[in-house]
Amino acid sequence: MLNLSANGDMKSLVSLEVLESGDAQSILAAYRAHREAKRLGALRPLNEAKLVVVGNEAVGKTSLIRYLVHDRPRGPDEKKTPGAAIHEKIEVSTWSVHQSKVHLNVWDFGGQEIMRGTHRFFLTERSLYLLVLEDRREDDRSIYEWLEIIAQRGGDSPVIVVVNKTDSDVPQRQLDEAALRRTYPAIVGFARTSCNAGAAAKSIAELRAQIATTLSESARLQHVRDPIPQSWLRVKDAIAELARARSVLPVRDFERLCEGDATRTAERITDPDEQRAFLALLRDLGVVVTHGLHHHAPAVWREITILDPNWLTGALYTLINSPTVRDQGGELRHDQLGALLDPVRYPPRWHELILSMMQEPALGLCLSIAHSSPPRYLLPDALPIKEPDTGVWPAEALRFRFQYDLLPTGFIPRFIVEAHRSLTDKPTWWRTGVVLGAEGCRILVRGDTARNRVEILVAGKTGQRAVLGIVRNYFDAVHRYYAKLPFEARVPLPEQPEVDVGYDHLVQLDREEGLDYTWRPEKAARKYSVRELLEGVRDDEGRRHRPHAGWSADPTADDLDGATARRPARPSASPYRGKVDFGILTIREDENDAVLRRFAKVATEVRQRRYRIRSLALPDGGTYKLAVLRCEQGNPDAQAAARDLLEDLAPRFVLVVGIAGGVPSYEFSLGDVVVSRSIVDFSVEAVIRDKEREYALGGGPLHPEAAKLAADVSAMITDGELEGWNSPDAITQSRPPVDLTDDRFYGDDDWKESVRQKVRRHFARAPRPPLAITGAIASSDRLIKDDETLAVWLKIARQVVAVEMESAGIYKATHGRNVPFLAIRGISDVVGFKRDPDWTAYACETAAAFARAFLLTRPTEPIA
Repeated sequence: MLNLSANGDMKSLVSLEVLESGDAQSILAAYRAHREAKRLGALRPLNEAKLVVVGNEAVGKTSLIRYLVHDRPRGPDEKKTPGAAIHEKIEVSTWSVHQSKVHLNVWDFGGQEIMRGTHRFFLTERSLYLLVLEDRREDDRSIYEWLEIIAQRGGDSPVIVVVNKTDSDVPQRQLDEAALRRTYPAIVGFARTSCNAGAAAKSIAELRAQIATTLSESARLQHVRDPIPQSWLRVKDAIAELARARSVLPVRDFERLCEGDATRTAERITDPDEQRAFLALLRDLGVVVTHGLHHHAPAVWREITILDPNWLTGALYTLINSPTVRDQGGELRHDQLGALLDPVRYPPRWHELILSMMQEPALGLCLSIAHSSPPRYLLPDALPIKEPDTGVWPAEALRFRFQYDLLPTGFIPRFIVEAHRSLTDKPTWWRTGVVLGAEGCRILVRGDTARNRVEILVAGKTGQRAVLGIVRNYFDAVHRYYAKLPFEARVPLPEQPEVDVGYDHLVQLDREEGLDYTWRPEKAARKYSVRELLEGVRDDEGRRHRPHAGWSADPTADDLDGATARRPARPSASPYRGKVDFGILTIREDENDAVLRRFAKVATEVRQRRYRIRSLALPDGGTYKLAVLRCEQGNPDAQAAARDLLEDLAPRFVLVVGIAGGVPSYEFSLGDVVVSRSIVDFSVEAVIRDKEREYALGGGPLHPEAAKLAADVSAMITDGELEGWNSPDAITQSRPPVDLTDDRFYGDDDWKESVRQKVRRHFARAPRPPLAITGAIASSDRLIKDDETLAVWLKIARQVVAVEMESAGIYKATHGRNVPFLAIRGISDVVGFKRDPDWTAYACETAAAFARAFLLTRPTEPIA
């Protein structure tokens, strides 16, 4: 194994994100380019960096930048930046820093709440951050939220905290600088500034000097001072020039710029892996905006680089501020994009890109509402701000509370999406709350960002505890998404709801003292028994994992004050729910048989579907519980099956194991196994003029836990952890012969010749055991047998190595519930080479054999 992460040259060329991503090809390509340029004497200093200026509205960011960059103080009659201008523009300017050779690309963000989510598209590693606060806002705690955002998106980039508008001789805003440095070690300094003319000039000069010192001395900005290949500088300058005229840059145009003049070899970037590493540097410098740098990124992200950040934010603001979306209570239908976006600036081919970037899980700008047709999305920033009239809530309503260190602004919208099945017929929701209906009860969930907590009220004649369990189940899903967010469940006192007791403390008292133990909680007006506070809210684990239980098929049965819940009746909870480590989906009978034979029988569980429960004893102790389910072919059926599997048994991880068609390749062929590195969804297509097809690509990157495992497959093979998976004993079937006669190949002449060479490469010599690789899997509702369709797909998504008809549906079901998913596919045929049933049967066995070996490596700790 070659470890280049500690190599100083690599840190100059490649961001820490790329170094730690496992993208070995781009890392090595950058290393080779640097080494060759050094040999030729073609290294040149970069001397360029990105300065990101963030902070709330009206803290004086624009005035501060103008004074720093142009030496223009704020005029006495100057008004703040107009709201519309802040909403619609991200200002990017260049600055040659005083006392430094470095040129900065200065990014000035607006501070309105509506812009916060979009900031995260543009916050990058290896940048210098100015976090601007206002001296007059002493009780403002936004510094913590901003520092968290910078840490999440900017890594360890240096931060200078600037307290602006310090016009008074007596500072009004005091910061505990030592404590902030301990909590956020990226902070390299603090400054107090004023943008008024006169004596304030000294504070600006001091900030300039601090910026220059950071650029020249900070180890985190070493790349700014180190040389890079001359070819990279050439293309960087060309793209910067192009950005003045264009908003977006298709990937092919970027590649042409990199390839340059064929007669000037030293200035060309022809290796696609080197181009990817170079694009990451351009992003970190603030020259472009791009998110398609990794193989597992959604295909639509890889097809475009954004030169004008306002092109993207303009689309986002158009959708968020649309009267149509506002009138729909923050909902957006997929089929409305064409009517809402400017067709000239945002042609239909870019709609899926915009929607995909809005749905990036880390941003939460757009949340898919599961199982909606046509597809619908919730735009949190378009939800009503004002809480509507939610009716009267009785004093005896059951109360529960979650307390947080910091309640994220997107928390409640994400909860609304998770709880969408419990929405009332006429949804009542706003940006910080929602009213739900369940089992004859009304539920109020209200976020309080001032006190960093969420209140839950359940009103009904019976079943309040059960309904609270359903609601807490939804909160579990949201808390899994915000995995690093500390919280505490608390129980308000009946007569004094502002006073509460920790739920875990009540459980501990019950365990140690009993339910009849009485005491006076701090600030309580009287004594309470543990029973009085705990019994109504006790966490019934079986009930919590049964969100559908007890719902009536009668649409009027759950009607309480007009709140009718839209839920069908469901059977009682499965005893296996929450105890299944891996759910395994198969499609064909031979796939299903191959999987079932490799694991020990446990039981058959009947819920919405029939599940074969299996077990696998692990070498170092412990046992996996598996649930195997066969469904019909096609993405819609696979999505429905995965959804039922998740609702019935709540497996920790989902696999689909079976066969797929292979893309002709010198690297792999019939019988080999492909493990998904990403899913490319070609299901949505349209026939346009001249019978050409246009696709709205879906799918995307894997869940982080699945991505880690996919990235580690090659290391598992190298280290022998999967040894024997491809032996005859493991596969249990002999390798079939291959007929290489000409009539076995199909397609046009060029395609047939390409396929012939690639297949013969694998089978015109001594037999070899099956291989295992990772790659992108294309999925659609069409059985791909023709070379023309595949050729079109490969132009759109070059990284695809296999094609099938189910993974896109399973991806949608699992992605919406934050459950890891991997596809394990045996190659049964190659597009351009006629299918042989013997190889289909063999591929079923190789996929199942690999799946068993993969599970034996203990990819996750068993539940039991």
